[in-house]
Amino acid sequence: MKLKFDEDLKEFLKKGSTALFIKAVSAALAFFLNVYLARSLGAGDAGIYFICLNTALFLSTFARCGLDTTIIKLVASYSYKNDKESIACVSIKSLTMVFIICVFFILVINLFSDQFLSLIFNESKKYVYAVCCSLIMMALSFVNISSSFLRGVRSITNSSLVLSFLTPAFALFFMFFSVPIFGVVGALWSYFFASLCAVGYGLFKYVYIVGVGRFRLRYLNKVAGYEILNPAKKAFFISVSQALLNSAPAVLAGMLTSPVDTAVFSVALRTALLTSFVYLSAETIMAPKLAALFASGNIEKANKFANRASLVLSFVSMPVFLIIVIFSKSIMGMFGKDFSDGSLLLIIISCGQFVNFATGFSSSYLFMIGAETIVRNVMVLSATVFFVCSLLMGYWYGVLGIAVSLAIVIAGQNIYLSIYAFKKYGVITAPLYIKNIGKKNNEK
Repeated sequence: MKLKFDEDLKEFLKKGSTALFIKAVSAALAFFLNVYLARSLGAGDAGIYFICLNTALFLSTFARCGLDTTIIKLVASYSYKNDKESIACVSIKSLTMVFIICVFFILVINLFSDQFLSLIFNESKKYVYAVCCSLIMMALSFVNISSSFLRGVRSITNSSLVLSFLTPAFALFFMFFSVPIFGVVGALWSYFFASLCAVGYGLFKYVYIVGVGRFRLRYLNKVAGYEILNPAKKAFFISVSQALLNSAPAVLAGMLTSPVDTAVFSVALRTALLTSFVYLSAETIMAPKLAALFASGNIEKANKFANRASLVLSFVSMPVFLIIVIFSKSIMGMFGKDFSDGSLLLIIISCGQFVNFATGFSSSYLFMIGAETIVRNVMVLSATVFFVCSLLMGYWYGVLGIAVSLAIVIAGQNIYLSIYAFKKYGVITAPLYIKNIGKKNNEK
């Protein structure tokens, strides 16, 4: 089999390899950060930290309202047309919307802090946890938004730094000083300030790339608000559904089980996601590249690019998956004696992530080609099924039931989207080499 590297695939490999390197270093940093916290705080306090962090991650999805995904598509399209005034308009309006929503969430969480803490911890906790959770939610919202801006203008290196590297890097540095003194509270405040550092860097680089002169009030009428909000509505349900599969499992574990079990589950979940860091690295260049190809009307080229990129992705991801599954016991043991029993959780969740990268970029492809509705419907259905199954399985079998529910739903969702993309658009997102795929799709 001889795989031909056209210009689009070469760009994907070049920028994707940079993003992959950053993601790999970031994954190593995040892994070391989790090990440090688990050993420094113990399973009980580590559980509190993970519950707060995952709750903030989940709430930040609502605060972004799907704007992060929509921004990539809009900014990439305007960037292709070299319309920097419209890019600046989209940026200012998006930031304003997210800021207003975040302020609303912060006020609600702090006004009803007792009810909020009782819900996520299943018992009363210190008020400071509600404060930290709400502030981290706001910071993470802007981390994602600033990263999406940079992805839209195809500054993949800076986007990857903002989204994956800077927060764990700064957090680890801050936590070395704060955790020994302030414990779990120090860890939460460290993560908040680390996220702010990432936001500051991201917005600075973005304004520099677009041009300071483009961010003027007279350009605010270049793009109407409904042009941003209409696609964001569909993206919102997709993002919330994805958050239910990424962050909500740990939140549900906190609601249904003890902090110790939640800590073990959270560590297993975050470690299993290492199998997808290659996919996430590639997706940072994949989405804006597909948006640009679709904007140019070159569907045939986009289909071929999606297939070849998925093939490369699987070759790179498979070794990571095998290492995690084979050495699951040893990996979980690194976090401490309380975590070694979580090896089965790690294997189960990793199998779900394996199907995620094995089915390729089906969801990104469908969203960028304009089939947001089917992606939304499938992901909303998947999230609903997961939520119901997790409540039942979590009540009966604890964190093991939640892990099984998560793996099955993720696998089913991605398999369906991959099949739909093939039947509807003729694109093969699975890692299968089809020599004349572009020609066949064109004939279709």
